Amino acid sequence: MSKTDTNAKPKLSHEVKTSKKNKKFNISTYHNIKINFFGIPKCGNSTIKYSLLKADNPDKDVKAIHDPQNSTYITKEEVLNSSYASFAILRNPYKRALSLYKHFVLNEKSNKGFGNEELAAIMAENPKMPLNDFIALICRYKDEDINVHFRSQHYFLTHDVFSFGPIKIKKTLPQKMFKLENLKDTISIAGKTIDLINKNESKVGKKLTIDDLSDEAKKHLDRRYRKDFTLWGKAA
Repeated sequence: MSKTDTNAKPKLSHEVKTSKKNKKFNISTYHNIKINFFGIPKCGNSTIKYSLLKADNPDKDVKAIHDPQNSTYITKEEVLNSSYASFAILRNPYKRALSLYKHFVLNEKSNKGFGNEELAAIMAENPKMPLNDFIALICRYKDEDINVHFRSQHYFLTHDVFSFGPIKIKKTLPQKMFKLENLKDTISIAGKTIDLINKNESKVGKKLTIDDLSDEAKKHLDRRYRKDFTLWGKAA
């Protein structure tokens, strides 16, 4: 008779395994309130996700917000075939860049995974890199070649629906897009009012504004995140 291994990890259900596999898309679904959310790093992602989890299941105490066992992740194809309302929160690309700097440079306790060996090596040599130098540096890398936090908002929201050789027709999937800067205490979607609960307060006291960005840094951001400025301009 074999002894029970008390240290063995519990087996994940098929649903959780699927959710874990789909986490790379960062689209979470909430069956009770019938809403799909397109999460984008540094765009209120944690706050909105926690608020949706509480609205979907008020009695559940959730600490690991992004864990696939708590947030059920789906694919872009599933969104296309879903009857649920879908939305995303967008952020002014300048302000998002400032948040990236605070997270990856000023906050010593943050995860420093840059997703690119060359970039990681450069940052290791200059961990306190000035803001505008940091902006110029990260704008050298494409979405596919860098940590998920640095990828464009456009990357998370669009889907290739048709390809003909080098030509790709992309579709923006969320039915509604809101500006992070316009959010207050609630958000209205699909005839429902979701209370917003802030669970991700800034860990860095230093206040940065768009005025801290040099004209050259803004030009880098204008080029690198050009499509993000267009999407943000269309959001409510």
